[in-house]
Amino acid sequence: MNYIVFDLEATCWNPLPRDAKQEIIEIGAVKINHFGEILNEFSSFVQPVINRTLSVYCRQLTHIEQNQVDKAQIFPKVIERWIDWIDEDSYLLLSWGSFDIKVLTKTVITIEFQRIG
Repeated sequence: MNYIVFDLEATCWNPLPRDAKQEIIEIGAVKINHFGEILNEFSSFVQPVINRTLSVYCRQLTHIEQNQVDKAQIFPKVIERWIDWIDEDSYLLLSWGSFDIKVLTKTVITIEFQRIG
């Protein structure tokens, strides 16, 4: 079994607007074997669709520039590429922090709801 350790960046503001909806703007991951050796890496920017313009705060915090997300694919396309990259029958998905798993789960559930709703 291999391990997939991922880290996400998302849209952010300071102060946080009341109606703000965070969107994933970058997915980074490494595939690690049971010896702790890095087998492969994945990195992709993601184009936000709700709040297309990154805040100054977000650009400073993440070091992601507007032109990088403008040229990126939207989340459903990036997640497809990420799943293809994982290419494992058995793996353990590990997040860099609790924020990452929360925002990934919320994004996937929202997209699935939109697809079937």
